[in-house]
Amino acid sequence: VTNCSTDGAGITISKSSIKLTNVDISYCIIKNNDVGIRAVNIDFLNISFCRIQNNQGSCIHLYPSFHVYITNCEITYNGKYLNNNTCIPGGISIEGSENGGMSKDIIVSNCSITNNIGCGILVESSRNIEICYNSIFDNPWVGIWVLGVSGGQVNLYNNHIFNNGIDGIY
Repeated sequence: VTNCSTDGAGITISKSSIKLTNVDISYCIIKNNDVGIRAVNIDFLNISFCRIQNNQGSCIHLYPSFHVYITNCEITYNGKYLNNNTCIPGGISIEGSENGGMSKDIIVSNCSITNNIGCGILVESSRNIEICYNSIFDNPWVGIWVLGVSGGQVNLYNNHIFNNGIDGIY
């Protein structure tokens, strides 16, 4: 998917009975959707040079996926506040599945991740995650939130993380 603009539908990529590999999403504007990009059980996904903004949920939701490269993207103003101080987080969500599957071998680099409700990047039940050379700021809760990661690695380096509501890294 190259040089596209979505307004309402977003992009959902899900492996079912066929094997999807080497999917490339680049130079796209993805805005005003429930979720910007949703990838479920995808192997080798490249998301680059995209502007992902004003989506009601996660800008990019990986559940679980493998060998994903998110580079040179502008990710801003995603997510939605709900009642009772809860929200639908707007940043990048890298998650495992309820049956124990994990997202793994994910790189997020050279992105601007700002003003997303909740956190800029959430890493949960995943391994071999590398987050580097990003600007992550003005997210109301946390810049990067890592939780439930066991036996795996999350490498954070050379990021510019500032002015996030609760913590830069939690």
